[in-house]
Amino acid sequence: MRTSVHLKVGQIASTAVHTITAEVSLRELVESFSREKHSCVVVVEGRRPIGIVTERDLLRLLCAGYDEQRTVRAVMSAPLVTAHHDLPFATAQNMLSNRNVRHLVLVDENGLLFGIVTETDFRRHISYLLFQSIEHLSAITDASSTLLAPDVPLIRALEIMSSRRLDHLVIGRANRAEGIITERDVPRFMVEHVDIARITTGEVMSHPLVSIPTQLPVVDAARRLIETNLRHLVVVDEQGLFAGVLSQHRMLERLSAVLLEEGHQYLARQVSASEQRFRDFVEHLPIPLCHVNAQQEAVYINQQFTALLGYTLSDTPNLATWLARAYPDPAYREATLRIWQQRVAHAHLTGGPIVPGEYHVTCKDGSVRILEIGGITLGQDLLITIMDMTERRQAEETLREQLHELRRWQAVMLDREDRVLDLKREVNALLAEYGLPPRYRSVSLPMAPVAAP
Repeated sequence: MRTSVHLKVGQIASTAVHTITAEVSLRELVESFSREKHSCVVVVEGRRPIGIVTERDLLRLLCAGYDEQRTVRAVMSAPLVTAHHDLPFATAQNMLSNRNVRHLVLVDENGLLFGIVTETDFRRHISYLLFQSIEHLSAITDASSTLLAPDVPLIRALEIMSSRRLDHLVIGRANRAEGIITERDVPRFMVEHVDIARITTGEVMSHPLVSIPTQLPVVDAARRLIETNLRHLVVVDEQGLFAGVLSQHRMLERLSAVLLEEGHQYLARQVSASEQRFRDFVEHLPIPLCHVNAQQEAVYINQQFTALLGYTLSDTPNLATWLARAYPDPAYREATLRIWQQRVAHAHLTGGPIVPGEYHVTCKDGSVRILEIGGITLGQDLLITIMDMTERRQAEETLREQLHELRRWQAVMLDREDRVLDLKREVNALLAEYGLPPRYRSVSLPMAPVAAP
């Protein structure tokens, strides 16, 4: 079983949800509760949950009297408290505890029914290690529970449960527990039309009881709840006398704070690990980076920054120091700062990146490199990115020089070709004067000058 803090509530939920429409009669609803042993039924319109009916609602109806022909819409609890199925386990359990409910309806991204999670689902998925944080069973035992005599009318017991929002009452006398009545018994009373005013608690109580000793370790008590599939265990002392009740609800209430704290610690560890992974990623990026805060202090530079420029964080702790070292010429420094401030202001205004520009930066060893510097705004902080353009600009300059040299040689060669052609024409002209054929037939004779009219 995975540790509970790793789970999402949707992973422990039941997706086979018992549903009913709002127009169904109470008679059908109660029969469904009794037959299927539901702890709740979700009321839906299509696939959208709109309400819920729980055993506690049936208890209230039984005490007040009800008409079996009324519809579910008249008695359901609404509006419905729902949660997204991706909610963390500990957060969802704490949500149940804070709202004092025992069922949480889960929905998907469209608000449609995904599933339902109950206190029993949480109990089954809590690691036994968590129970070790509770030293004594007395810390989660409800010692305020009192025994109700078996000759008390059932209606009185149910009224006590309803008014005090109790999910059980222990029946007994002489400080010895004999049986128990729980909310789970209510649907049976309704289906069987038990005369709650005339029948006594002793006649309908569940017995024999499952009990545990006061000295039982909390972990073992939790196991006993799961093994018996019960929600209540009677706690007795060494003499077998009634000492209280261990309820699933009370136990989860106590564990809620433990779960939440464990969840916080887990998230803190995850955040810390995530931050470390991010730092490792940034540290080894092949791009020089610098983080500057709102006070214009350099709070981080990666190793590529130092490898390129030679400066460490202590060399350039703030913007003023960086400007003085990177741009030693005052006039160039002033012009550079003005351009940079304009681009940062524009980035803050538009929410876009800092438009990169090229700057001649003096490195720690005194060499000058051509850098393209830009970045992004992070609130009032800046994440500055640097691209080394030095080799590219040097290559471009070399290429320009080579092109210039080629053009010069081209001009020389073209001039030489023209002179050769002129010489060939002169040879052909001289041969023509002596009545001889031209020596170079690929060229024409020089054109005679045109006389003025």
